[in-house]
Amino acid sequence: MRKGLATLIIALTLLVSMSANIGAGGFFIITWGEEIYEVGPLPGNLAKQYPTWNAGYKCSTFGVFWANIHVWDCEAVAVEGDLYSDDPSISDAVAVAYSMDDAQRGIWDKHGRWVLLAVLAFGVLISVSGSNSENTRKE
Repeated sequence: MRKGLATLIIALTLLVSMSANIGAGGFFIITWGEEIYEVGPLPGNLAKQYPTWNAGYKCSTFGVFWANIHVWDCEAVAVEGDLYSDDPSISDAVAVAYSMDDAQRGIWDKHGRWVLLAVLAFGVLISVSGSNSENTRKE
């Protein structure tokens, strides 16, 4: 029991102490930082002024195994590839035309946290039931 707890503490310490760059491409997959989600074409005259740009939302994210656990602080922006513009005249028009609910997010990105939580809960349940059966055998 103590060996398993020590392993868990060491693993959590390593996961928490890793930088975002290492976490994104390293052995332990933990990511955080900014992510941009496209929501559609720029509204109105903005589409004519910026023909290759799209509307989107730039958000702060924290994720594990490519599933975003928490997404916050989203602001409307214009997007072209990896570039974005948060000019107030553009972001105000995008915010009126779209909401973050319109963001193009995959199923795992949007709902993967619930699968991870279920796996964690199942692991705890198995661990607890295993230790209870050991105590029963000793008596």
